[in-house]
Amino acid sequence: MHPYFKIPNTVNYDPQQLKPEYKNPNNYPNWLDKYEELKELIKEWYRKKESKIILRCFDGEWKYLNRVRMNYLEGYYSNFDNKIIDNMKKNIQNIDVFTSHLTHVNERKSVLPNKEIDYPMEFVYSLLSSKWILNNFKNKISLIGGWSRMELIKRLMNKEEYRNYINQDKFNEYISVPELQGCQYIDSTIEIIKEGLKNSKSEIVLFGMGISKLGMIDKLKDCHNAIFIDIGHGMDCLAGIGNPIRPYFGKWKNYRLKEIDYNKIYFNDKIHNYKPGFQEIYKNSIVYL
Repeated sequence: MHPYFKIPNTVNYDPQQLKPEYKNPNNYPNWLDKYEELKELIKEWYRKKESKIILRCFDGEWKYLNRVRMNYLEGYYSNFDNKIIDNMKKNIQNIDVFTSHLTHVNERKSVLPNKEIDYPMEFVYSLLSSKWILNNFKNKISLIGGWSRMELIKRLMNKEEYRNYINQDKFNEYISVPELQGCQYIDSTIEIIKEGLKNSKSEIVLFGMGISKLGMIDKLKDCHNAIFIDIGHGMDCLAGIGNPIRPYFGKWKNYRLKEIDYNKIYFNDKIHNYKPGFQEIYKNSIVYL
């Protein structure tokens, strides 16, 4: 990766950033200035109490929206029809902040021919991996994610070392949504989120809901007046099962509890398929409590 694309307080091991798009600074001028711009936007929305949504989309979303079947997406295919796909595309068009990687442009254009990214999605990952969002909105955050992730985070929050690491005394709400086949539960999931946030005082809602998010992002603001940020795999990182090879998560510590059998947890990334060097990075990221 070209040094130009580094982001403060993060480390990046992801091979994605070794691709040609990340070797030429002209591919995204003013990289760090734009990152600071996004952070200032979030602070401005907070001051003005404006509800906004920051969305990430990449290869999984493009494949799903193009109806390309992949083994790792099988959990999303149960409700795979034109009405859902069309609604998801419409929702992306109307999002406040749309982010993606600088690569896979042709795949993105095949789905959204006239939609450009507002910011690279590396910025969204870095909001969490650098702990910027945690440090700037201490105790003002709610979480939406899969049941197992919410349970892991709740249990980790009983540990002082973990709380100190993420600089939070609490998360205000833990809202559990389906981890797999979420596209067939969009309406009921929105009701779960609305109920979970009805008395919330949170300013920030971090969510990780897989591809099913695309079917409900148009309704999130009806659930609560807050800034909704799609941290995706970042929720796994908060739960201690993150992949430090994901973009800009190279220095993240995966806090885990000794009493939990993590072999029973669903992992998005299959680390055993990685090269030995990457497996070592992953192993070194784990801290048992």
